[in-house]
Amino acid sequence: MGLGSTAATPSDTRQLEDTDFCPPDFFIYAQGIIAATTLFPAFLLGSSDPITRHSDPLIAYAGILASILAPALWVIALDKLSAHNTSMFMNLMPVFTTLIAVVFLSEELFSYHYLGGGLMLAGVILSQTWHKPLRSSTLKTATP
Repeated sequence: MGLGSTAATPSDTRQLEDTDFCPPDFFIYAQGIIAATTLFPAFLLGSSDPITRHSDPLIAYAGILASILAPALWVIALDKLSAHNTSMFMNLMPVFTTLIAVVFLSEELFSYHYLGGGLMLAGVILSQTWHKPLRSSTLKTATP
């Protein structure tokens, strides 16, 4: 599912850049409504773990930062930057997530982390700097 979402992101951001069919706030509210309707049945059928003072920061993070602030900043970025430049940050999310885990959770990095992060950074740099088409759009016809 994550791979499909990542693959669909460039086309979504491109369509958002080309059309003005709804206000930016629409996407934030739509995401909230869809999340609530799809997750509510799982909440009702799941275990009834009590909300404690130890789980309060996790709930606040998921409810405020990840569900409201992150999509709002994404929509603002789409409005201020081009979709091409904004989509680069989607590809950098795993790199930043890893760095946050190292700093705050004292996670250890292994060679495959460095390899994957390097490939992601190389891909982002390449996508931001390569402007020459790989194929010529004009076909050359042979003349007798």
